[in-house]
Amino acid sequence: MAVVLLALRLAVGFLAEPMGDEAYYWVWGQHPGWSYYDHPPLQAWVQGVTTAVLGPSLFALRLPSLLAFGGTLWVLALFMRRHSGPEWRAGVLVGLVVLLGSPLFMIYTTVVTPDYLLVMLSLSAVYLMARFLETADGDSPRWRFYFGAAVVVGLACLTKYIGAVLLVGFGLVALFIWLAENIGTFARAWTYPSQDNGWHMVGLEKLGSWYLLMIISFVLVSLVQRPRKPDASL
Repeated sequence: MAVVLLALRLAVGFLAEPMGDEAYYWVWGQHPGWSYYDHPPLQAWVQGVTTAVLGPSLFALRLPSLLAFGGTLWVLALFMRRHSGPEWRAGVLVGLVVLLGSPLFMIYTTVVTPDYLLVMLSLSAVYLMARFLETADGDSPRWRFYFGAAVVVGLACLTKYIGAVLLVGFGLVALFIWLAENIGTFARAWTYPSQDNGWHMVGLEKLGSWYLLMIISFVLVSLVQRPRKPDASL
């Protein structure tokens, strides 16, 4: 199933005609700048580089989304490898089927709008910050993950202006959920297996899990309910 869906994704990416939005961002890429009408410049820069290297073609247009999709799967595989034990490869395949089985997710990570970059960079930032939080309480925090997350968040903010606000907001929501977990387990409303022999704070790595949930939820909702222009008659 995973192979079939992946083949379908490649076929859509390299055979489907360009959409209007894709042509719009491609034109931006031919005129490098620091900012554009309604988006930051990263998507335009990427299009400018691929066109300059490979020439104007459908392959050059869609190649960045394919690479970003591969990056998204790689980050998810890293998550699964750290948290799913020896069966993590099977988990990656299941995740691949779920992602590619969603028509909206497949389409909007195939067409070259800023969304595919925002998804990949946001997930990467979550992974890097989770790796940092795993060592934050120890004697040797891995600051390289912290600064790596900061760089990736900066790049995410170059995909959409709203990225800066969303990433901070998602972090606050994840923090409140993590605090609620600690309150709930302390009050014995529920407990995790590691708390059977006595209460202790929920691991900081759970912040990354809640952060990831917020990003995926927002992306799925935004794909289902696309922004609409206000009715001029109102």
